[in-house]
Amino acid sequence: MEPPPSWWALTHLSHTRSWSELYVQAFTNFPDHLWMAYAFHKPRRQAIWRVVRGKDVFCGYKYIWDTPIIVEQNRPGDTDDHVWLLQQLESHRHIWYYLFAPLGPYGLEIQGPLMHVPPPEVHLWTSKMIVGTNQKGIFYTWSFTGPGGDHPVWKTYNGGLYSLDIWQLCPDPLGVEYRHYCIAGVGTNRILYKRVPPIAPGWFPILTAAQACTLTGTTGGTLRWITTNVNHPSYLYVLFTGTIDHLQAFLLRSPDYGATWTAHDISVGVYLYSTGNLSIGILQGSSPHG
Repeated sequence: MEPPPSWWALTHLSHTRSWSELYVQAFTNFPDHLWMAYAFHKPRRQAIWRVVRGKDVFCGYKYIWDTPIIVEQNRPGDTDDHVWLLQQLESHRHIWYYLFAPLGPYGLEIQGPLMHVPPPEVHLWTSKMIVGTNQKGIFYTWSFTGPGGDHPVWKTYNGGLYSLDIWQLCPDPLGVEYRHYCIAGVGTNRILYKRVPPIAPGWFPILTAAQACTLTGTTGGTLRWITTNVNHPSYLYVLFTGTIDHLQAFLLRSPDYGATWTAHDISVGVYLYSTGNLSIGILQGSSPHG
């Protein structure tokens, strides 16, 4: 026996919330004409029971509001795709809604799942900003306000650097106020520095190209990139390439913020410049050195 026309099932449901609008799109397994019930507070949930052969059988739940707002789908007739656009909403209000067909089996409306849509998130600009340049070193401000705000006051962070050519600047994964790392210099003369603002204002070297050569057994090479691991904040990972056509690639790893280092041969014969392979492995948890 074919199910009645209103006995539908959702195959897709999504919504998008802006400051004043809510856009909802749904797809069903066959064409039907749906409605939406919504309110700014959570509905009551009531159990549905049927008597089958003299026994009470639990059949699920239905949602009940005293005065819900009812909205018909935007598209006329029976459709397998359904759209609603709620407008002039107050941005701070939470919204609960479900989709339904009014006349279902046994005299009940067929309800979709109850959905909760929170207010839009407000993403504020951070007031702390650190910038590395390739000629003037490193600048910082604690008064950054983003577009349209007051012009920030910038100061330099160059004490202890032998070169103002900053190849890469990397903050501590837990926050810029804890530690900073940077690679300064050109080519094979690059040096990795660390700065710990709560302890000392200046930069101090934690890894040079010469030290990397000693660790890897190469005759020369270049410090390419540094990356950190938010799951293990004390771990540092540096990509070091040898001078033979950049085909020698090593992962230099420190478990203690750069106090000690070990070398791992990660690639031979691959032209490699990026930390992409290191970062992806760390994020996926698949790095053998993470």
